Amino acid sequence: MSFDNNPTKWFFADAPSTDPITNGMSCDVEEYFQVKALSSRVPRTHWDRYPQRVEGNVYRILELFDQFDIKGTFFILGWIAERHPGLVRAIADNGHEVASHGWEHISADEQTREVFSADIRRTKQLLEDISGIEVIGYRAASFSINATNLWALEELEASGHRYSSSIYPVRHDIYGMPDAPRFAFFPATTEKLIEWPGPTLDIGGHRWACGGGGYFRILPYALFRWAVRRIHARDRQPSIFYFHPWEIDPLQPRVDGLGLKSRLRHYTNLGRTEARLRQLLTDFRWDRFDRLPAFGTADMAGPLHITEYPATDDGAWDRFVDATGDGTIYHTLAWRSVVETALGYEPYYLCAQDDAGRIHGILPLVRLKSLAFGNFMVSLPYVNYCGSISTDPDVGRQLMQAACELGDRLGVSHIEFRDRAPRADSWPTRIDKVEMVLELEATPDAQWDRLKPKLRAQIRRPLRAEAQVRIGRDELVPAFYEVFSRNMRALGTPVYSRALFAEMTARLGERTDIVTVSVDDTPVAAGILLHHGLTTEIPSASSLREYNRIGVNMLLYWECLKLAIERGSSRFDFGRSSVDSGTYRFKKQWGAEPHQLYWHYWLRDGQTVPKMNPDNAKYALAINAWRKLPLWLANRLGPHLARHLP
Repeated sequence: MSFDNNPTKWFFADAPSTDPITNGMSCDVEEYFQVKALSSRVPRTHWDRYPQRVEGNVYRILELFDQFDIKGTFFILGWIAERHPGLVRAIADNGHEVASHGWEHISADEQTREVFSADIRRTKQLLEDISGIEVIGYRAASFSINATNLWALEELEASGHRYSSSIYPVRHDIYGMPDAPRFAFFPATTEKLIEWPGPTLDIGGHRWACGGGGYFRILPYALFRWAVRRIHARDRQPSIFYFHPWEIDPLQPRVDGLGLKSRLRHYTNLGRTEARLRQLLTDFRWDRFDRLPAFGTADMAGPLHITEYPATDDGAWDRFVDATGDGTIYHTLAWRSVVETALGYEPYYLCAQDDAGRIHGILPLVRLKSLAFGNFMVSLPYVNYCGSISTDPDVGRQLMQAACELGDRLGVSHIEFRDRAPRADSWPTRIDKVEMVLELEATPDAQWDRLKPKLRAQIRRPLRAEAQVRIGRDELVPAFYEVFSRNMRALGTPVYSRALFAEMTARLGERTDIVTVSVDDTPVAAGILLHHGLTTEIPSASSLREYNRIGVNMLLYWECLKLAIERGSSRFDFGRSSVDSGTYRFKKQWGAEPHQLYWHYWLRDGQTVPKMNPDNAKYALAINAWRKLPLWLANRLGPHLARHLP
């Protein structure tokens, strides 16, 4: 059996954290004496001789989840459900997902296909009878599906399960399948079953587990939190977490005669687990597995319907955006309000929903129409990327096709889809731009130490000239715009209206910051920052050229980096550049690395890929003329032209 090794993007919902990616929270409901580490001393025939503690521990977990308003998935042993049916009902009644952990914690790779099939069907039936809810999820004991028993995935699908979380893509003495994909995937021989592997990091050519259980108890919490953030920042994927009720129970009876390894695995840090779990629930977003929009086509209720989405809703659109690693602040409805109000754009926000109203993909578009620049659509103007995001690549293709049909009806000449990744279809594509991204250090001091001595000296220079730095929001819009508009006139480019930046600070609130640098109380450099999850970006920044000799632009960017780190960001997006251009080299000196941008196009018959940018020679005369305009006139005319530029 083979795998589709192209990891599908999965998307999730909402919880108390600034990190937008929602992760899968799970609890494997089993007794302390049923675990693999104790099996040599506690045979199954002796289980009923041990005091049962699972019920009290699970009720503590339900209370804890309720405090943090978090729902999770409980993978329950049939053996437990048979003896504690009220516990299963309590889990379901509290809004959590009831899922299967098999009957009595026998590793799947120790069962024949026939025995395994009977085991999962028996457990599924009992859990459904008790809870009154369909059971679609399964986790094998000790992540025991591997290269030797991949037929188990086929049996799970045949028995009505729709997902499994039973493979750990690492090397381990008890479990592991190191060649499996790291993130959710469809096994090649199943039609719709999804496998959610245990989370891992790839570091130094090795794959490291970081999912929960003993890893969570034994590793320092700061290291575990760093691992989850790295998955979010580097892979733009969710993590999953698992733990057991006995792990919050330091008073459980001890089993005698265990080897050192078994004792360490089972008993280390039991007294600290609950406090760490509380911190974990605070630091990240969590939800039950079956409710995640990432379920995509495997959980689709009927066919997809692609429609224009209203400007106001119950929060479903933004929850979808916030849940995906590919969602940006520009995908949100708040950003729609910004550009619609400030620039008067004609929005077309396409949404793919199933019959149950669940969102499976979105594509924001606006239409620009003017005598000067023509009639076309963009996703989205002003920004570097805002293409479709979806639970499945096919949904993304459907959204783009729907956009093309809409564009055809509206008579536009072309549609520009601004993406960060190439599309599988043969769309005409521009690849002349890259986004410059810096992976941030954990502290400003660590970031400072990474800078070259020359750069540090340039940052210090304006401080010797007593330059003043201010950080704010709406109160600094006038100072920002004073610098920005002068610089845009000097570049020969029509300036956006001041209302655009005022709307950003007003509607995005704490997700924005403005940083200014002044000399003798005169603003000479300024930038506006947008924060989304673990990324801070600077969509607009300027400095007055006559002051760059004392390094005010260097001080501005350093203050922006410091602020991003202090807010908890791990990535700083300097914006787009052409490779080897002056702005590219400027951003490169800070340590930023290029990430290719892919701008895909739908073109009406006979049209060619447009070149509506300052590098186009046909605009040279207009650019030179604009530089000579009085500032007041450039600022008066500029917004009327800029709102029609992509």
